[in-house]
Order: sequence, then C-alpha cells, then structure tokens
Amino acid sequence: MSIIDRILSLPELVEQPPVLVDIGASGSIHKEWKPVAKYAICLAFDADEREFGYISDESKGFRKLLVYNSLVSAKEGENTDFYLTASPYCSSTLEPDGKSLEDWAFASKFDISKKVTVKNTTLTKVLTDVGIQKIDWLKTDTQGIDLSIFSSLPLEIQKSALVVELEPGIIDSYKGEDKMYKVFEYFDGLPFWLGAMTVKGSQRLRENDVEGLHLSDRFKKFIYYSHKTSPGWAELKYFNNFSGDLSLRDHLLGWVFAILERQFGYALTIAHHGRERFATPIFNEMVKYSERSLKVSLIKLKFAPAIKEKFSKLFNQ
Repeated sequence: MSIIDRILSLPELVEQPPVLVDIGASGSIHKEWKPVAKYAICLAFDADEREFGYISDESKGFRKLLVYNSLVSAKEGENTDFYLTASPYCSSTLEPDGKSLEDWAFASKFDISKKVTVKNTTLTKVLTDVGIQKIDWLKTDTQGIDLSIFSSLPLEIQKSALVVELEPGIIDSYKGEDKMYKVFEYFDGLPFWLGAMTVKGSQRLRENDVEGLHLSDRFKKFIYYSHKTSPGWAELKYFNNFSGDLSLRDHLLGWVFAILERQFGYALTIAHHGRERFATPIFNEMVKYSERSLKVSLIKLKFAPAIKEKFSKLFNQ
C-alpha cells in the first residue's frame, strides 16, 4: 500500500473523509481527484432539466457522490435567471457583455439564445442540508461568479479549504462578473498562495472583418488558428499556506494534495510543520518521501537533456 493510501486510511480521514466540491461538473470527474476518489465525499453540481435534488451513487468511484441537478450561485432563492448562449460553455447567470465582446473572435459563442429561469441553490445551504462543515478542495467554473460563490461561504470554511480552483475572466465577457484582479485582491486577505495559473484566451479579431477577407469557409476557420491568441481568462489554483490553526487531519490531507500536485517543496513544508505540532510518526515518513521526491525531480532534470538527445537521434535515423 502506498503512503498516500495509508494516510487516507488513517482514522482521522476515515472518520472525516476528504470533501471535494465540483461546481460546473459537466458529468465528468475532475481527473486530479481520481487517486483520492474512493476515500472521498464529492458534491457535484451541474444544471439540467431534471428535478432538483441529489442522488447518492457509490458506483462512480467515490466513497460517496452527491449529484445536484441545480445551479449554484451566491444568491438566496429557489430560482435564478440563466442566459443560454450559442455555446453551452458560455451560458451563465450573468448577461454576456455583447458590446465588449465585439472585437473578439469568440464573440458569437456568447450570443444569447434564450433567457430562462432555473432552479438555484447556494453552497452554504447544501452543506448545511447534508451536515458537512468543511470543504477540502473546491473546483468551480461558473462563468463569472466563482469568487462570489466562494466568498459567500462562512469565513471559517473559506480559511480551512486546502485547495481552491477558480476560472475568472480577464477581459469583459459578462456584466458584473468577478474578474481576475478581484480574485487576486480577495485572496490576498486569506491564508492562501497561488500555486498555478494557466492563461487562456481568444483572438482580437472581429468576425465581420474575417468575413470581409472573402475566404472560403475552410480558410476562415484556419485564420483564427494562425492569429495570435490574447489573454481572456485564467485557471487559478490556490493552496492553503497552513499559517492558520489547521488540524492533524488537514496536515495529512494537505500533504497528500501537495504530492498529487507535484508541489514537493510545499509538501515538505507541511510535513515539517505537522511533525513539529503533532506526535504522529507518519510525519517522519512524509518528510522523507517529500525529500526523496525532490531528489528524484533533480535526477530527472539532470538526465533530461541526455534522454532528449538520445530519442532525437533515434527518430532522426
């Protein structure tokens, strides 16, 4: 049994399993959760036309999976407005900012097909209903309201989260959205550090101007791929910095998450901190594992050029 499995089998994590929350789940398990899924409780939210509620389904790879067929927002109330757009990935509770989007290649994806009323809930209400007082890893992609949802949680739940993933906008895509600079400002006041940021975007190229080039449909498509992409939004991943009064359980689980994310220096810090605070022998193993992982990374870096050169010669023969 691996050290990760042994940690997740300890009484602290059996009695209080990892809690993973995926808002905007789209029917698939977050791939980074697969190594811990069988030990964890997962709350997954994805709006559709079925009756609001949850179903418990142990067959999806989690210890327990609660699927909510509802939108999640920061607003109280059973229903909320929802803008259906040409691309389902751009639909939102916020109205798309059509004027600001005019200069961007993906503007038509935000064209409003219909405004509807859908069932709504808040994350705080759901946690209360199911008797959960903590979120360990929150992943949310709600097209403009990620920060509003997170900040609507009780402050203690916010501060004790171990990993928080958000996908805020950089450009003006929705009216009243939580843009990236707001996320940076808000998290500056919380015990987190930014561990990863993947910037994504579109082309500053108006569809009308492409039409004016009189290209075939095939070349119209390729002109977007040939044009430089500019930042439009970003995937952010925040990690708890363990400056607060986190429990033995949190140190164990935080270390597991750090190892899975290949944040070995961060994992070593958590292991040292845990060893100093708690009389639990496994922290000695966690320190050694973290140190060994750092050394292995160094060895891989050392031999990477030689391996690359070897394969290059092999395929150029």
